[in-house]
Amino acid sequence: MNYAPIYKIYQILIVVPLTGLWVLDTAALLPFHDNENNGRLGMISWKIFSAKIASAQTSTPSIVTEANSTNTVVTPVTPSPDSSTTRFDITGGKQSQDNTNLFHSFERFNLGENQIVNFISNPNIKNILTRVTGGDASVINGLIQVTGGNSNLLMMNSAGIIFGANARLDVPASFVVTTGSGIGFDSGW
Repeated sequence: MNYAPIYKIYQILIVVPLTGLWVLDTAALLPFHDNENNGRLGMISWKIFSAKIASAQTSTPSIVTEANSTNTVVTPVTPSPDSSTTRFDITGGKQSQDNTNLFHSFERFNLGENQIVNFISNPNIKNILTRVTGGDASVINGLIQVTGGNSNLLMMNSAGIIFGANARLDVPASFVVTTGSGIGFDSGW
């Protein structure tokens, strides 16, 4: 009998750690389709993984700044009566000594469908660096944009960042996402 090849999930389970779903190193070898088990083991795991993504995508969107950190301010901009889109302007933050880097720190950072997060920059800022420290993965299902300058945008969340089907970018320069826990600067982070 000719069996179909075994397909394995390698990076998706490791790269996207979700709250409540712990993935060990050996899980990277978990069969997605295993003929010896009629595909049951892999399919059950895939369903659990899919359910966690679906529940994360439907969770309440929120952007919460980290208290006493970078003085980041999140301002909801009320939409016009004929619009269902809500925009959040991100201002403040902490600038580097040479004023070329702008740091924002969040406890939670989620963006729902029909929501826009607008990082306000200026022509002197080369890099906007954001981190999420609350321990939950970020779910992005709206528009991320940078206005006011040609700044690169870097987003860091060691718990993971998930981009949904409606995620969009309007960034004038580079956009980098990492699940790293820090970035090496003389002053920290």
